Amino acid sequence: MKLTILGRLITLSKVMSFVLLLQFLFANLLLASDGLAQKSIEKIQMSIQFEKTPLAKVFDYIADQTQLTFAYEHSHVDVRQKININARETTLGDILRDLSRNYDLKFLRINDNIFVSKKEGGEEVEERFSVQHQVQGKVTTLSSEDGLPGVNILVKGSSIGTVTDVDGNYSLNTPEANDTLIFSSIGYLREEIPINNRSTINVQLEEDIQSLEEVVVVGYGTQQRSSVTGAVDQVSSQALEGRPVANVSDALQGVSANLIVQQPNAEPGAGININIRGISTLGNNSPLIVIDGVVGGDINLLNPADIKSVSVLKDAGSAAIYGSRASNGVILITTKKGNKNSSPQVTYNGLAGINFPHFFIQPVHGYENAMLRNESALNAGQPSAVYTPEEIRQFRDNGDEEWFAEEITKPAWQQNYNLAVSGGGENSTYYVSGGYLNQRSNFVGPNKGIERYNLRLNMTNDIGKLKL
Repeated sequence: MKLTILGRLITLSKVMSFVLLLQFLFANLLLASDGLAQKSIEKIQMSIQFEKTPLAKVFDYIADQTQLTFAYEHSHVDVRQKININARETTLGDILRDLSRNYDLKFLRINDNIFVSKKEGGEEVEERFSVQHQVQGKVTTLSSEDGLPGVNILVKGSSIGTVTDVDGNYSLNTPEANDTLIFSSIGYLREEIPINNRSTINVQLEEDIQSLEEVVVVGYGTQQRSSVTGAVDQVSSQALEGRPVANVSDALQGVSANLIVQQPNAEPGAGININIRGISTLGNNSPLIVIDGVVGGDINLLNPADIKSVSVLKDAGSAAIYGSRASNGVILITTKKGNKNSSPQVTYNGLAGINFPHFFIQPVHGYENAMLRNESALNAGQPSAVYTPEEIRQFRDNGDEEWFAEEITKPAWQQNYNLAVSGGGENSTYYVSGGYLNQRSNFVGPNKGIERYNLRLNMTNDIGKLKL
């Protein structure tokens, strides 16, 4: 009984040893197979023999033997052509060179891939090994530390890339440790940052003001500029800043097509005529003024430095929300606001200068005026002259009245100062500004002119879904 048990134990021991031996051999076979993909093609030994066999099957056979992958474009490489090849106990490099010489092919091996193309000079067979370098980080904006989702990240000069997640984080494997990453997103300036062997790269993108201006404000909200060309004109704050003007109407002169701004006299603070695309009625031709969504208001009471943008709605389609009030067009004014999660920013600008009156015409003498009247009557076909030669002689002998236009005008002093503070927290923004304008009159006499003080507070608060 003891001998029987002992015999069974010996048999079981032999079976277990045989199973372990098979596992060891299988593991070594897998290791050897995986190792082929890491070897140089000049060290991979193999034999191959085919007659009148499609090139695609030859590639499949080599791929099965070496764990390498062949990549090619069917439009450039005819893998259906039948070839003959007979090579024994040689290297994969020699086999590829043989195929290159006989069938006009070029092979480029990069890591586990062999790229096949038509031979156009250069080396027949080339081999490169690239080490993957991992880079990760977070993309934010200059005005906020919150992550920016949907940012495209591309390795320069390649098709390797990724996109940031909802929190602005990204992770990317690059071929080289010294590659350059390109960060791009709609509404932000593109950034190109060299890796320089770093593994963590955090990026802050800056808003693209020119790109943001492609979206214009209309009555119903915003639209793309391309869909409202000609119907809506957008004037940015850059077009208004730095102009030596006292009010918004003067600042709008010449910055928008078909927006006509006329100053009836030279007295500071006098009313200004504004119309869009000409005069359409004998009554009031002034456009509707909308300031931050509020209909009405005097445009000249605003400080030009507080304006962020001006949209001029020229036709009924873009201004339909305002109904008959928009028959003469609409001028939408959006004032500046603060940015969330930004530290206080102080902005100051000052302007001081002198306005010199200039007359573009000069009067002629009285007798010259009479001669010109006679010439005008002759050109109009009138039978007789307006003035006789005797009357013209008397005008000349009597002389002229003195031209007083230059005597009743003088240079006038003008000064304009503006100070603004803006910023915001996580749920609120603020913009506080103060301005002072003092413009003297160009006419001689009592000390006339305009003196204006501006104080503006623009504050928003988010309380849950409620915005105040």
